Amino acid sequence: MAISEKASIQTIALVAAPHALLFGIGELRLSAHLRRHPAKRRGFLINGFCEFALGVAAAYYVPSQRAAMLLAYVAILSILQLVPFLFYKGEGSSL
Repeated sequence: MAISEKASIQTIALVAAPHALLFGIGELRLSAHLRRHPAKRRGFLINGFCEFALGVAAAYYVPSQRAAMLLAYVAILSILQLVPFLFYKGEGSSL
């Protein structure tokens, strides 16, 4: 869809908005279970609120330049949240 010539940036933002909303809600729920880890809890809270707010903003009509910026912010925030999993080394891990 992102490489289609018929789909506008607003359409792509509307399709990506539920992803951001659900990811934000998931992070907020995860933060509720991390009472023993205040730093991680704070990170999940901040990222969850940011992701949720970006999803709400992307769901509403915005000019195409702002929609592209919102999509970039959602992508960057998601990548930054998933990068630590690449470097995680568990006890039984052989990496």
